Amino acid sequence: MPTSDTPAAPWHVIGLPGAASFCSLPAAAVIVGMVSFRTTEVTGIFMIYEHTARFFAGALVLLLAVVGGALVEGGCQLAVATFSFRMLSTGALRMFLDDIMNGFGTYPMKIFPSATRPALTFVLPLAFVAYLPTGVLIGHTGGLHVTPWLAYGAPLAGPLIAAAAHRLWRTQLRHYQGTGT
Repeated sequence: MPTSDTPAAPWHVIGLPGAASFCSLPAAAVIVGMVSFRTTEVTGIFMIYEHTARFFAGALVLLLAVVGGALVEGGCQLAVATFSFRMLSTGALRMFLDDIMNGFGTYPMKIFPSATRPALTFVLPLAFVAYLPTGVLIGHTGGLHVTPWLAYGAPLAGPLIAAAAHRLWRTQLRHYQGTGT
């Protein structure tokens, strides 16, 4: 219950002694409200920009991961297809590659023994298709079996592997022999 010596507004709480004598409560509320609104507005704008930037960065990483993963698989298929210049039948080899890509590619690398992880990452670049880009997208690059910079560069593996497979294909074209009819 306010008495005559208690100010009408609780200005003493925020450290403005005697503020009640020269500033009425409605005017102060409007000023504080305007400052608060401007601060909230600026904060809200920055939050929207940050959210939008994170969304588009995530969408770009996702797009690059899909394209990079497709190029990794296409490059591996093209590399296996080059054996058709040297072998009579490559059907079993292509089926083996498909089985490995479809079977092992759906699991995280953590479930495989530590001795096979480098083979599934660098010999047969299975980790570059989904596992490493997913780790980047969800922000768990610290728990991967490779360094974080390699995980962030995973979408670049696709064009590199596809270019190497294309070069292998071009070199093997020299060994092509037609039936002669």
